Amino acid sequence: MLNYSIIENSLNIKLECLSKQSLEYKDLISNTLKEQKTTQVDKKQAIAKLHALLENQNLECIHGGKVILKSNKGKTFKDDGVPIMLESDLLNSSIVACPNTIAGVSVPCTKVVNVKGSLSQKKVNNEYVILQELISACISDKGFPLKVSFTPTKFKFDHSFNPKEGLGEQSKNQIELKEPIIRLHYKSDRFQKDNLPIYNLLINNEKKEQNKALNEFNIDLKDLKDIEDINILNQFKQDFSKDYEFKELNLSFDTNLIKLYFIISKNIAKVYKSAYKEFENKDLGVGYFTQLHEYDKIIKNALEDNKELNEYHFSFLAPAKMQNLKLQIAQGLDEILEDEDRKQELYVCKFVVVNGVSENNTQEKITHLSNDGQNLLKNIEKLRLKPYNDQNGKEITSYVKGATIGYGHLIGQNEWDLYKNGITLQEADKLFKSDLLPFENAVKNSINSSLAQNEFDALVILCFNIGIDNFKNSSVVKIINGEKTGCKTLKEAWMAWNKSQNKVMQGLINRRNAEYKLYIQGGYEKW
Repeated sequence: MLNYSIIENSLNIKLECLSKQSLEYKDLISNTLKEQKTTQVDKKQAIAKLHALLENQNLECIHGGKVILKSNKGKTFKDDGVPIMLESDLLNSSIVACPNTIAGVSVPCTKVVNVKGSLSQKKVNNEYVILQELISACISDKGFPLKVSFTPTKFKFDHSFNPKEGLGEQSKNQIELKEPIIRLHYKSDRFQKDNLPIYNLLINNEKKEQNKALNEFNIDLKDLKDIEDINILNQFKQDFSKDYEFKELNLSFDTNLIKLYFIISKNIAKVYKSAYKEFENKDLGVGYFTQLHEYDKIIKNALEDNKELNEYHFSFLAPAKMQNLKLQIAQGLDEILEDEDRKQELYVCKFVVVNGVSENNTQEKITHLSNDGQNLLKNIEKLRLKPYNDQNGKEITSYVKGATIGYGHLIGQNEWDLYKNGITLQEADKLFKSDLLPFENAVKNSINSSLAQNEFDALVILCFNIGIDNFKNSSVVKIINGEKTGCKTLKEAWMAWNKSQNKVMQGLINRRNAEYKLYIQGGYEKW
């Protein structure tokens, strides 16, 4: 019976699934195979699927604390031997090694307390499935979202259109559609309980101004822009299927530029077809807005008079077939707004912009590898107190090209007598800091735009490995600077540096993945 397939009726033997779990598994696999074989059938009535979370994936809080995953309810549904995660599997999962602090006091995330908003439409083993693309809707006990390194899986699902539904409750009307709203909260600091009024702003360079605070806008899909940044567009195309379209909306006020990116499904799931026909606000689409925090980015650009422009990049999974966007600007106390939302049972996606601009308070340009970056680079390079050949890792007693010592210090032939007998730990640290300087300068001088600390660190670590000249002429630098290159995405350009002596090396693939993850997500971790 080895390798027998119920789907294919192998060996001309016909067996039947009788248990509930076996029937569910067969149904899931059959649907997956059907999708692969008949991608053009009934295309208008199917929407692109999102991927189930697997037990072996690297799931973290946004600070880098690791979520301990253990599949129980989902353990019978496996992708290459790895089980999927259902809602009860993730809910209350422990989070370890979270480094979060507030005012110098350790306030770590310790467990997952909310998974609603990340769930599938369909149930498996009587529970909803956790979806990777919506993982940022999951919340830790300290109120922070989770993040995951995306991995394609064979188990794919439509996402639930009810962000409040989950364990412990069932929707009275599974197909009741609500009005989706996205709301901007503008504050002077992130702890402010009310919101700053906005009296004038630019929406895609069109001025909106009035004597009282601006409150709400209805924006047609045709007034949204195609995404201008080719790197962001290619990233979305890589992460989402062709059944999605991608749009951009720019808001500008005070010294803030907010770029909102919307990922919109072109089609509606069958289960919502009849409800959609009776829905009064068809133009608002089916579903709700979900912020995808893994794409969040804040760039600080210097202005005159010692001020700076805060450029925010926020991305959202939008309602399916959205033709009109309802954008609100929060007024008054958050507590009152939230209470009103609950009374009206509104689905409101809130995003916060902090007006951190003040005179003589401009953040200095990042110029050095952070302590976290140094520790990561040391961990990658590994400490060797005796000279060794960097091609095979073996200790050497005479000079060879590629002679190395300490934390990846390449020994010049004229330095051999200085290092041939080895060095101490203190000497290795001193040599490491001295070695860093030219690589830090190379990143500073090569990149035209402002960098966050994690982005700067990732580029220094890449440069440290591939060399300064290679780095300066790389497609990585060109793409970040907005120049044309043969690579379609930043990830493709980054991962191209995977060879040693013209051979693809798994160690370099692992290193590139760690560097790219640090650049995109800020995770200071070795593979």
